[in-house]
Amino acid sequence: MNYWAIAVWTGVFVIGMFLTYLVRKRREKEANIVNHVLKIVCDSLTIISGTLIASYFLKADEQQFGMILVLLSFIICLQIVFEVIGEPIRKYKITMAILLIFPLSGVFYGTLQFQNNVEAGENQKDTSGATNNYVSLVQNRDMSVREQEGNEIQLSKEDINFYGDFFSLKGKIDSDTYIYGENPSDNTPLFLTKADDQGYFSTAIPRNDVADLSRIDLYVNHISISADDTVYKDKATKPDSQLNIKEIDEKQALSSGSYTVGTDCKAGEYILLAKDTGQINWLNDSSNSKSFDNSLYVKLSENDVIEIQGAEMFPVTKHTAFVPNKVDNGMLKVGTDIESGRYQIKATNDYAIAKKYKDSISNKLEEDSVIDSQEVELKDNEYIYLMNTQLIKNNGGNEK
Repeated sequence: MNYWAIAVWTGVFVIGMFLTYLVRKRREKEANIVNHVLKIVCDSLTIISGTLIASYFLKADEQQFGMILVLLSFIICLQIVFEVIGEPIRKYKITMAILLIFPLSGVFYGTLQFQNNVEAGENQKDTSGATNNYVSLVQNRDMSVREQEGNEIQLSKEDINFYGDFFSLKGKIDSDTYIYGENPSDNTPLFLTKADDQGYFSTAIPRNDVADLSRIDLYVNHISISADDTVYKDKATKPDSQLNIKEIDEKQALSSGSYTVGTDCKAGEYILLAKDTGQINWLNDSSNSKSFDNSLYVKLSENDVIEIQGAEMFPVTKHTAFVPNKVDNGMLKVGTDIESGRYQIKATNDYAIAKKYKDSISNKLEEDSVIDSQEVELKDNEYIYLMNTQLIKNNGGNEK
């Protein structure tokens, strides 16, 4: 917003109001043509400056300003017409009627400007595909658009696996680059994820979303991503990589049952995934139990004896996301499942809660903090547990 312009036009508005008052008083004493014209000019000045101030605060763009100019000119025309009708002297009527030339010119100019801006926008939309090999959106002051090209994606077969009801994909690319997955049969989006500042990316996709597919198309170049994470691409844009669904390996997990760490599985960090509600019990001397919805990160120590109920357990590997993009319930790892940063907290049910953890759940006493504010700052390697709660990133963007 141009505050200097607002200040100038505010000054003009105040001066115009004052001059209008003085001219009106003077015309009451001496009604001649000069006073008539001065009143019309001062009234017009006040109307114009007031309208410009309102346009600045409403952030009117060029097309909107063209419409405002047309309406403004019509208002001034009406003002002059009323002055002419109320004037009893014929020669004064003719002189004041001549002043209609100026607002009518404004109507013509404003209409022409509006039409030119509309045509320019349409031309830009029509020719964007011919001038670029990716979509270039029509200018919009409220939408930031990222256009990607020149990136090379690195994938390893070992990093693409089915895990029960979902499959996990990870790889490496230039930092802060978006990776877009699409169904090639009908071009519907499957996922959109973003590489971290080291270039690592990961996403988890429900098996049902790809059950009927033979492959997934991956795009990192010649696509445009808007502020609301909508992806645009030309029909001629080719995928940078293709995943053959039939060649993705199936990883085995520890399902419901009792296990001894060090014998049945190694010590380390694991994630528990449940279709609905699951539970893990530590059967050590210092027994601990934890129920959860959908997902839970746990840290197992040597000689821990655990019991899993209603869930499957997978070892956590670096840079691998196990939780699908949008969840209202479950535990998320910051820097893997979601980006670090500030998030708004939005309840999706009357009973909603969000807890932040410095570490994953273990057989020790939990160190959590209930989040009772509407915003939270999340840092890499922290954890957050959601129950009937959504996280909305503050940069406008993704709902997690």
